[in-house]
Amino acid sequence: MKELIENTYLQLFLIVVSFTSAVTLICKYCIKWYKTFKEKKIEKSRKKYYRELDSDEFISWRDCQLKKIYGNSYFTDVLGITYPTFVIPFSEYFKYSDFKKKNVYSKEDICREDYKIENGEVVFPPFEETSIMTIGTSKEISEKKCLLKQYREIIGDAVQNPKLIGFSLDHYDLNEKGEITHIYPKLGTYEYNVYSSHILEFELFKAYKKLSGEKDIPLETLWNYLPFRRYIHFGTGEKSEISEILFSGVRRFSLLSVQCIVVFKDYNHKDYRTLLMKRSTNPKKVSAKLGYYQFPPAGGFELYEKELIHSFEIVLENYSLRKAIFREYLEEVFDEKEFKAVDAVDNAETTDRILNHPQVLDVLDMIENGKASLNLLGVTVDLVALRHEISFVLLIDDEYYSRKSFCPNDEFTREESRASKIRIPIQEVEKLLSNKDNQIDPSPKFNQGSALLYKMFKDSPFFPYK
Repeated sequence: MKELIENTYLQLFLIVVSFTSAVTLICKYCIKWYKTFKEKKIEKSRKKYYRELDSDEFISWRDCQLKKIYGNSYFTDVLGITYPTFVIPFSEYFKYSDFKKKNVYSKEDICREDYKIENGEVVFPPFEETSIMTIGTSKEISEKKCLLKQYREIIGDAVQNPKLIGFSLDHYDLNEKGEITHIYPKLGTYEYNVYSSHILEFELFKAYKKLSGEKDIPLETLWNYLPFRRYIHFGTGEKSEISEILFSGVRRFSLLSVQCIVVFKDYNHKDYRTLLMKRSTNPKKVSAKLGYYQFPPAGGFELYEKELIHSFEIVLENYSLRKAIFREYLEEVFDEKEFKAVDAVDNAETTDRILNHPQVLDVLDMIENGKASLNLLGVTVDLVALRHEISFVLLIDDEYYSRKSFCPNDEFTREESRASKIRIPIQEVEKLLSNKDNQIDPSPKFNQGSALLYKMFKDSPFFPYK
């Protein structure tokens, strides 16, 4: 034992082992510290970004630049406030029974030949391999890669189910009045939408910071700071007509959205009320318009399926406006969690569960009995992210409906919200939109799609206070 203790080589070995263990512990601690430090730094940057994104200074600068690109005519005034959005009307207020009957959309428009199919599954390349990221000068491509990396850090966990297929806009059939008679989709994934459409707002913000908020810059100079938007407008050649960009989904994967204003006669008050809530202020819950007022239901036109199930037959089954809006209705108005995402481990039915759900059957029965109506109002086009929202009105005259218990999901908040009970009189909506006589929320911000949805509703024959 003494020989072992006095053995020089053994002593050296023990010293090395002890030193290695200490170094390992120090390294583990340093790695853990660095990860925590980096996460806190990113979280701080994320909060600062969303705070500045909602500032009057940035919004004023943003709209000034968008007017240079698109002109004033595509901005819309809603009760005294101007929004960077406009409406493309349908050729008529198509009702629920007419969506298919009058050929507003068709499953036949989804062409198999436009997409690679392997073993019966629709396959998409990584976003980095799309033409959006590979076309342009070496400088433009490098700038897009840099912006993409920065944006991914900012949005972080908010992008859930990035590989889930969604229906993006390809183009419309328009009549001689410029009204929509038919919608044509193209397929993409949720991350395609985020990185080709949502990123346009982030790109504007980065330009704002680099230009120190200077408004009076020539359009030719501005384009140098907007490589993603520049690609949409110019492609590989001459600049496209503004109408071509705004009335189609050219050179991007702008996920179609659906939104609906639910209006019902209240049993207790004998007036008409609607559902209105603030979007969550938690960047892990939503990736855009944090703290903005919005009419639920609203959401992307995506598959209600497991994220990586992309069979063409399932794609066809999901291409339905009624299934899309009723799914959002169940998820956002009644917090039916199973409609937010499909459980990856079970084999439960998907789209059939939507139309067979008791809350949906209630609405369909009221429509059939003439006590409610579901109609298309138009499509709102957002100039910031160049996304299109297919907009509905669900008008319910049956007072029984007002006795339901509404429970919006965690994408909404009641904190500092005028609409603290979700149901709110129509007159209160107008006060919020016009920012008049409003003590609870002195600076309300409306999602521009929701603001325009209300204007469409008020201008329609469905508005109850004519």
